[in-house]
Amino acid sequence: MLHPIPLALLISLIAITNVAAQTAPTGTEGFGSLAGRQAVIIVDDAGVETTGRLLRLSVDELTISAGGRDRTFARRDVAAIYKRGDSMKNGAGIGGLSGAALGFLAGTQSTCGDFWTGLHSCSVGEKVANGMFGAAIIGAVGAAIGVGIDAIVIGRTVLYERPKSPSSRALTIAPVLSPSRGSVGIGVSW
Repeated sequence: MLHPIPLALLISLIAITNVAAQTAPTGTEGFGSLAGRQAVIIVDDAGVETTGRLLRLSVDELTISAGGRDRTFARRDVAAIYKRGDSMKNGAGIGGLSGAALGFLAGTQSTCGDFWTGLHSCSVGEKVANGMFGAAIIGAVGAAIGVGIDAIVIGRTVLYERPKSPSSRALTIAPVLSPSRGSVGIGVSW
C-alpha cells in the first residue's frame, strides 16, 4: 500500500524536476535572440558577472554600457547571459501540481456524509470525487502561493547559455525495491 505523504512528495519532486529540466536557449545562431533586451547580466568564462545596458550585438560579439563605459564581449568568452526577473509560470506550475497532488490525497482520505445524513465510509466513486475536488481547491491555492513566492524572490531568466556537452549534468530518479520496503533513489551529477 502506498502512503499518501511519500506519494505526494514523489509527485512534487517529479513536477519540480520537470520544470527545472527546461533548457535555456543555447543561441547556436549567435546573440540574435537578445534583440530588444535592455538590461543584461553577462557571465564570462571566469565566472565574473558584468551588469549593463545592451548597446549593440552581432553574431560574434555584444557590447554593453557598464559603469559609464562600453564593454565588448566576444561570443567565445561569454558563458551565459541573464536578465533580471523570471516568469511566474514555473512557480504557478510547481505550486499548482504540488497542491493538486496533496489535495487529491487529502480528499481520498476524507469521510463522506454530513451532519444531517450522518458520516459513513466512502465508496470508490465518492473517494475519487472528493480527491478531484481537493485537487482543484488545494491546487489553486498552491498555484497562488507559487506565484507569490516567485514574485517575492526575484530571480534571473537565462537568455543565452553556451552549449555544454550532453553528458555534463544529469538527474537520475530510480525506484529502490526490497522485499520489505520500497523507496526512491535520486542522483545528481554535473
